[in-house]
Amino acid sequence: MSTTHYRVDLDLSKLAEGDSAQERKLRAQLGDNVPVDLWIDEEGLTRRQQIRMTVKDAAQTGGAGTSARQAQAKVVMDFSGFGTEVDVAAPPSADTVDMTDKVSRQSGTSSQTN
Repeated sequence: MSTTHYRVDLDLSKLAEGDSAQERKLRAQLGDNVPVDLWIDEEGLTRRQQIRMTVKDAAQTGGAGTSARQAQAKVVMDFSGFGTEVDVAAPPSADTVDMTDKVSRQSGTSSQTN
C-alpha cells in the first residue's frame, strides 16, 4: 500500500486548549518542538504515526547548580483493520495513567522499573 510521509511539529498551544498554565507546563516538560511523523494512505487514512520527544523533569529545572533530568521517548503506532467491528469499553480512570508525568518522574533513573 502506498503512503505519503508528512512531518509536523505538535502545536502545544492547541494541545493545551487555551489553558496557559497547561501550555507552560507542557513546554517546560517537552520543550517547544515535538516532532510528529505521519504516513497517510491514498484514502486519507493514517497508517503510521511516530512521535519523538524529550521529556524534562520540570521539578528539577531552574535551580542554581542543578540540571534538568530528561528522558527521550519515541512512540510508533501502526494502524490497520479500518472498518472492522469491535466491542470495547474504556477502562475506569483508576486504571489509566498520564505517561508524560510518569516518564518525567522516572527520567534519569536507570535503576527504576515498572
